[in-house]
Amino acid sequence: MKTAVLFFLPIVLLASCGEGRLAPTRDDYLSELTFHEGFKIIQMADLHWDKGTPIEEESAYLKSIVSREDPDLLVFTGDNVLGADQYVAKKLYDTIESTGVLYAVTYGNHDYQGPYSPDFMDSLVTGGAHSLTKIVDDDIHGATNYAVELKNADGSLVWRINLIDSGSLIVESGSYVYDYVRDEQTELYQKLQNDQTPNLLFFHIPLYEWAYAYDENEEGLLGEIHEKATWESRDDNFKGQKESYPFFAGQTHSSIFEAAKEANCKGMFVGHDHSNDWVSSYEGVTLGYGVKTGRGLYYSDDPEGGWSRVGYASYVLNGDGSYDLSHVYYQEDSLEENGRESIHVA
Repeated sequence: MKTAVLFFLPIVLLASCGEGRLAPTRDDYLSELTFHEGFKIIQMADLHWDKGTPIEEESAYLKSIVSREDPDLLVFTGDNVLGADQYVAKKLYDTIESTGVLYAVTYGNHDYQGPYSPDFMDSLVTGGAHSLTKIVDDDIHGATNYAVELKNADGSLVWRINLIDSGSLIVESGSYVYDYVRDEQTELYQKLQNDQTPNLLFFHIPLYEWAYAYDENEEGLLGEIHEKATWESRDDNFKGQKESYPFFAGQTHSSIFEAAKEANCKGMFVGHDHSNDWVSSYEGVTLGYGVKTGRGLYYSDDPEGGWSRVGYASYVLNGDGSYDLSHVYYQEDSLEENGRESIHVA
């Protein structure tokens, strides 16, 4: 596991690279796209393709989303596969490639879990002609830590889309708990965001701040919570007011929220909790979930039985740093839209 902390110089990002390995530069962590007013991002969360996935049906479903929205960028926030084999995983990324839309992937806690090597999955997510995904050979925790910069035709920077690998599971007090965004990942984010460019931040596992926002406003700004989790923090410094929360957050507090708050972050969005698509605000930062996109793994239309709406989240970016966030819902067994809710974030 990569654990060394980065030390930064103005031009070169110096990591504890092994003998014969060049230190990565700042540009190694960046992809670039041309911005236009109304630039549209679609977040797809928790696809969970596995060996039982009806590939033709799910491929048609994903393509229908892209066809309906005509996005500029697809962002996949992890758990794209779960227990898939090489054939299924390749079929998924072949489907994504076939849309012809540029895409960026960050990993969830299940993407490496299958009868294949991490190198195989890394080659899939980075190797496509339309992939903007970066996996840098460094000593930072996780794999998919990078950013996509959106620039005007004259080269001026308008938005930065940051992606962070929030990990999988760690052992704490003799048991497995969910991982978290580490300090060295926060340091990388800070170095990429030292110009205060308006930015969005995508990863997979929610933070403590989801609970703090829930304490302030359970209703939130958009979406709903139907997760049956009863998460309890083990941290004596946890500031939550309730004994348990309907989230599956990491068990260690991350420094990323405070860094994002100081770096003009306009929103932090995750997946992971399939029955939650709730969005709220905490200390001036919009945070929340996308919409579970995959139609497998405990989907039900019964609110008492692990209920989960399926669909996707849309982010339409404006040049003034504001955006319009929509949650779009599909009927489980069709390609028909089944509702849409939107908010404007200044």
